[in-house]
Amino acid sequence: MSATTASIEDILGPKIVTNTGEEIETTSLSSKKQIIIYFSAHWCPPCRNFTPKLAKAYKEYIEGSEKDHNETTVIFCSWDNSDEEFSEYHKEMTFPALPFDPSKNQELGEKFGVEGIPSMVAIDAVTGEEIFTDDKAVDLRALVATHGSTAFPLSPDHIIKLKEQAEAKTKAVLKDIDSGSIEVAVIEKLSEQEKPLTDVLSQHEYVGLLIGDGNHAFMSDFFQQASSTMLETNEKNGEGCFKLVYVGWALEDEESDHSKCSTHFPYSIPNISDGLQSALRDLAGEEVHSPMLFILHRSKGLCKLDGTCESAGLHLLGDPMEVLMRFYRHGVEAFPWDATSESILEARKEARINELKNKLPNLEFLK
Repeated sequence: MSATTASIEDILGPKIVTNTGEEIETTSLSSKKQIIIYFSAHWCPPCRNFTPKLAKAYKEYIEGSEKDHNETTVIFCSWDNSDEEFSEYHKEMTFPALPFDPSKNQELGEKFGVEGIPSMVAIDAVTGEEIFTDDKAVDLRALVATHGSTAFPLSPDHIIKLKEQAEAKTKAVLKDIDSGSIEVAVIEKLSEQEKPLTDVLSQHEYVGLLIGDGNHAFMSDFFQQASSTMLETNEKNGEGCFKLVYVGWALEDEESDHSKCSTHFPYSIPNISDGLQSALRDLAGEEVHSPMLFILHRSKGLCKLDGTCESAGLHLLGDPMEVLMRFYRHGVEAFPWDATSESILEARKEARINELKNKLPNLEFLK
């Protein structure tokens, strides 16, 4: 029976267990609107990092709501290697779990297309249907990491509200950066003088804030590639088009050095202020880490020939991690590295392949 037609008992089994070993009838979940299945294991480092955040957020959500208003239950589905590991790991959690059964728990992951852990899957508590199948952009784990207990009940309507709140916060943060309300001092490599970030934004059409942790030995090759991409972009579009700013986040270790990393770029922020740290966290919608790439673009509020218009002011070009991957994979070809530019690039590549297929139908490797 598929997940779209199975009952909750068919999917989860007849019982769930608390972290003290108490058994609970699965039928008791019928009063909930949705169930979040949390696939995790203690041997997984990202799981061990995320589980305390989820446990704290869920506990605060439960304690802060009337019992009848708790729409959501989280249930741990263990991919641990033994019953002992499962039991010890479950003690760190504030929500029930499926009984330890490696075969069944693995099958449950396969049913919902779980490819890696930690992973969270939301299902309807009555029908057993997966809730976000049509919107893979919904990252429940990121929402909990960003919003904590206020991410719950993680329902579609609530997630829309969170998205609207995040968009409003992004606009406010960008406005503060653009106006200079958040003061940011940037060091220019050529003059070795400080200047406001607002001046850099005024002088260049696109400015990339590249987050680094000072680990030059590990990141030097990427920094050289990033610098080359910046130079190629300016050669193609004009010298004032795009500049990178190295932003020194937390140092990786005692040997890390922001000053070495910053030598690859025309601007740097070696000592990041609390205000900019907070602003970048708000823009990212999650914890900021190295590497990330925030590309800022100050628009004049013009309309293009295709009818699309952009509001005046400072804009953030997409998710910082997604932008970083486009920048890394495609280089200058995908400038300015937003989703639209990548789509255009992929369409051009596909068109070239199809053209070659038509011209050279016997080349099997193109089929």
